[in-house]
Amino acid sequence: MFKINIAIDLDGTLFPTYETIESVFLRMFGPNIDWKALKTSDEYRNSEKGKWIIRTLNRERLYNALVMSSEAKYFLEELKERGDHFIYWTARPTHLRNVTLYSLGKNEVPLGPVYFVPRSNAASRKLLVAKAEKIDIAIEDNPDVASELNKICKVILINHDYNQKCDCNRRVNSWSEINKIFTI
Repeated sequence: MFKINIAIDLDGTLFPTYETIESVFLRMFGPNIDWKALKTSDEYRNSEKGKWIIRTLNRERLYNALVMSSEAKYFLEELKERGDHFIYWTARPTHLRNVTLYSLGKNEVPLGPVYFVPRSNAASRKLLVAKAEKIDIAIEDNPDVASELNKICKVILINHDYNQKCDCNRRVNSWSEINKIFTI
């Protein structure tokens, strides 16, 4: 049977990181996080809300508490049994390496290399990793990364408000939908 090399992003893809932050943010501040303003507006980044988001994204406690969905776990177990190869990548700061590895183990994620890429050039760095690892399929949430990866492999984009303008090979709403793609 043909073995597939699969790259899986962690935050917003394997783990519900942004949904977890947004649920706490909503209780504390009201309206949802403006992710675009967080990237582009110094005023928003320097506001009480922006500072809270940035602090939270840099705290080990957030990543330690993340739990992947049962659908994602089932998907990974199925492909592991087939003998497919996994790599994982993230734009988390490298000071979160240990808690990231702990979280992957706690969630019983199948073993595979974990790449930490700088957020500032995540798309180009993930493209380099994908070429080196000969990735066949990438599962992503970041529209910039997905656009770059589309040049060399198939991309499955997990739907989020922030990636609606991305033109991608496949768009899904859940890990159950991803599993259906692989079982067709």
